[in-house]
Amino acid sequence: MLVDYSKNNSSGSGSPYQAYIDAVVSEVYELTGKDPYSQGMRIYTCMNKNVQLAMDSIQEERYEGIEFPDDEFELASIAINNATGEVVGILGGRNYASGGSLLLNHATEQKKQPGSAIKPILDYVLAFENLGWSTSHVMVDKPIVYDGTSIVIANANGQYRGEVTLKDALGNSLNTTAIQALQQVINTKGREYVVKYLNDMGIDISLEDFDVQCGIGGNKITVSCEQLAAAQGALLNLGQYTKPHTIKRIEFLDGTSPVTPTYQSKQTVSSEAAYMNGNAIHVSKDDLANSIVLFGSSPYNTELAKASFELAYEYFQKCLDIRRSGSAALDLCAIASGRAEIYFELILSPWDFAAGALIVEEAGGIVTTVEGEELPCPQKTDKCFQYCL
Repeated sequence: MLVDYSKNNSSGSGSPYQAYIDAVVSEVYELTGKDPYSQGMRIYTCMNKNVQLAMDSIQEERYEGIEFPDDEFELASIAINNATGEVVGILGGRNYASGGSLLLNHATEQKKQPGSAIKPILDYVLAFENLGWSTSHVMVDKPIVYDGTSIVIANANGQYRGEVTLKDALGNSLNTTAIQALQQVINTKGREYVVKYLNDMGIDISLEDFDVQCGIGGNKITVSCEQLAAAQGALLNLGQYTKPHTIKRIEFLDGTSPVTPTYQSKQTVSSEAAYMNGNAIHVSKDDLANSIVLFGSSPYNTELAKASFELAYEYFQKCLDIRRSGSAALDLCAIASGRAEIYFELILSPWDFAAGALIVEEAGGIVTTVEGEELPCPQKTDKCFQYCL
């Protein structure tokens, strides 16, 4: 935990790793009840130095290609190993490193309403688990009201699509279908069951505070960036939730027995429910204006960062939204299953994309270089993965 700032902080804009260090200090208190600033100890963490330094440079607005619209703009981010729960990087907020230590960590401590990000975690996975639905299940997107009220539930665009498959309902983040799915789960299993599931996924909410509005991330449900990422990670980990953590081992300089925490995974839903199985996948047919664009930032080739974000911005001006997960394989699977339409990354190794590219092609998609040519495997190459209408 001892850091030589002179070697790691070339910008002079603050203490490197500070958001991560603060999270570690809080976790040490939780594990041992001791203050690492007053008692000598050696702490082994899960931090990935390169990831953390990149996050530090973003929050300090030093990362090329990322600019904030004004001084009031705030952000938070966290990087978690979905398989182990290990936290490898934390972005605690704007200019976090220059503000001192033990500030409000926006990634681990501040809670906000999750909005539509809760829908796959809460509404649809429980419908798979308890109602026997699949991605081909047909729902009706229509005006509905909250039980016992005259409050009409609308979608973000104020429109209704009529009959839609669950896959399309999720892909288009429809509110009415999400509420209907959760209400049917509540009718079948009860509110207590749903609240216990959320608690098992690391989301703190009481039975008194829970109602069906939580299904679209509203009312009294709030989560931290860390909690939301960990819950999403559980779905990617076949339904197994592991508490996110920063510490591998603590050794005390006074000879006290070391602490090596163990983090057992908990099966929160079945692996079948965690993955949206049920029908053959196929790429989307939406045009660019209605498309989700996924991209990779080529983190191991930083000289491509500017070009990557410029291309992302160009797409952002023309598409519905852009997103980045950090995994070419997962992004390509999202393309193949119709949850997004375009994926690009300016340089990848064959082992990064070979399996995903095959899945895209089997699902009816096209995988080419940015020039539209066949991929020249196995050497590294500039490339663009997209479904062409």
